[in-house]
Amino acid sequence: YHRISDILSGKQGRGATVELTLDAKAQEAAWDALDGRRGSVVALDPETGAVLAMVSAPSYDPNQLASHDTAAVQEAWSQLNDDPDRPMTNRAIGGDLYPPGSAFKLVVASAALESGDYTADSVIPGPGTYTLPNSSSVMNNFSAGRTDPCGPDDESTLAEALRQSCNTSFAQLGVAVGEDQLATTAEEFGFGQRLEIPLSVTPSSIGTDLDDAQLATTSIGQYEDRVTPLQMAMVAGTFANDGVVMEPQLVQAVRTSDLSTVAELSPKELGQPLSASNASQMRQMMVGVVEDGTGTAAAIDGVEVGGKTGTAEWGEDRAAHSWYVGYGQVDDQKIAVAVVVEEGGYGSRTAAPIARDVMEALINP
Repeated sequence: YHRISDILSGKQGRGATVELTLDAKAQEAAWDALDGRRGSVVALDPETGAVLAMVSAPSYDPNQLASHDTAAVQEAWSQLNDDPDRPMTNRAIGGDLYPPGSAFKLVVASAALESGDYTADSVIPGPGTYTLPNSSSVMNNFSAGRTDPCGPDDESTLAEALRQSCNTSFAQLGVAVGEDQLATTAEEFGFGQRLEIPLSVTPSSIGTDLDDAQLATTSIGQYEDRVTPLQMAMVAGTFANDGVVMEPQLVQAVRTSDLSTVAELSPKELGQPLSASNASQMRQMMVGVVEDGTGTAAAIDGVEVGGKTGTAEWGEDRAAHSWYVGYGQVDDQKIAVAVVVEEGGYGSRTAAPIARDVMEALINP
């Protein structure tokens, strides 16, 4: 409308100023913490949906594609497209997406709480191995082939199963909760929804029409689960925002040359996958993961930090992807974060320290 007005009045058209939501300190901390490794970091304000950090690595210099030298631009374009590390892919919101591994157990736990049949203290089975329904395939309880049971008598509370990241517990829990409840909860988190931040975000997804063996594998973040780091940051932010997921937004404001505001960030609710009371239970369980579980490397003195690690298998004879998904809060400051490092191995060792660095850049205890 401003441009049309300028044309009709004979004014020289001028571009607008776009102010992003990104926090420079958080962005730099995320880039530095990845330290040359392939992967992505996304940090959000859980209460507004503002994107505070969004890093995809490796990256590239866009100036190489903005030259008036057509031949140089074409050469740069070809080199970037031929690079096997895919620097032009925005891993935070697109590309081939990632299996979330055990980070997806946050969604399964949420679905269980919302079903009304479980609380954090509910006792669930956790044997050392689990033969998938109607299958000869056997699932081990932990990575690296470990078959320790989850608790005495092969059972534990839901909170303890999340703290230890017990595969057999969550595989059986997902089957008990059922595909319908799991799919509904995932959709409320944003799975399957097309988002514009205003960049287009590839929808995250889980498989459909699952048999019980597929559902069990889905429930530990494998099978056909595919997610963006942005989606997993949205999951973490939901728990810090009393069960409400906010629509992520990257633009804080758009202003004309005379500084009048054309548009500005307006927080929008995207869904409510779980109640405030269930979100509180999830935070308590996630804090347990960081205080005395697989996520201790994300801990920050004086800050409430809750999270979940993940070690996602994705290819034969390839190292697993490393995940950390969580939140930090102190007083009125809140941040949700998701980190994935391609072929980074254990999330507890690789992704969790990166998340800590990003949270420290934003939260002042």
